[in-house]
Amino acid sequence: VEYVKEKWEIFTDYINTGLIGKISDFILQTSTDTRQPLLAMASTISFVGALLGRRYATETDLRSNVYVVGLLGSGEGKDHAMKCIDFLATKLGLDSFIGGGDWTSASAVINPLATTPIRMFQLDEFGKKLKSITMGQAGDYKAEILSTLLELYSKSNTIYRGKEYANKKDNQTAIIYNPHVNMYCASTPDTFYDALSSRDSVSGFIPRFIIVQPPEMTMDNIVLDVACSINKYNTSSIEEIVKVLIPSELLTNSNVDTSNSINMRIVYNSCLIIFLIS
Repeated sequence: VEYVKEKWEIFTDYINTGLIGKISDFILQTSTDTRQPLLAMASTISFVGALLGRRYATETDLRSNVYVVGLLGSGEGKDHAMKCIDFLATKLGLDSFIGGGDWTSASAVINPLATTPIRMFQLDEFGKKLKSITMGQAGDYKAEILSTLLELYSKSNTIYRGKEYANKKDNQTAIIYNPHVNMYCASTPDTFYDALSSRDSVSGFIPRFIIVQPPEMTMDNIVLDVACSINKYNTSSIEEIVKVLIPSELLTNSNVDTSNSINMRIVYNSCLIIFLIS
């Protein structure tokens, strides 16, 4: 994502009062190290994409599952947004939407989705994790993680059918309706780019990511006075918007076919996007 200050200021003014703007502001106002507007918005987009999962679609049936990686130097606050999203999910009663911080195998990705098909995974030190998967020392069981995430990305508007096993008694084939996986990952630029290999580009895994790298820090980024701690921030306006956007009767995360019960089919430049950002 290219950062152009003038365009960014216009855009932030525009989104300031919507759901994306309010969550981004929550992240920025509770920062204790540096304020990173681009990463605040990037993590928020992934989280809101999870909230909309299996409920909204475009007229061409595109869904809001997105993979995002934010690149920032060590000690510059790259994990702060993750803490805020964790807090907010708990406050909203959406703990089931947040997945673990790493995987041991492809099965560790699939098995939770078989029960709760909407998942936002937040992975810190993503470059190191990616390197452990892509480099020669990775076993086949770990290498499968990338192919599984790639397949899930394209299955959000259909059915994911897992592997068949010889021993069906102990290993049931996973059938997941409209799996909706969102990811927000954080890494230092050097470790992320070092982990990339030609295999990643060929497989199509990395091109699925929105890669966000803020410009070099200036005094504008340095936090001189913390506005509020995370647990004392007033999130009531965020909670109210979420209640309107996703009424409680629609706020489920169970593995049932939703293809005929999408709440509202919309195009991205219509009322929903206006509601999210304005």
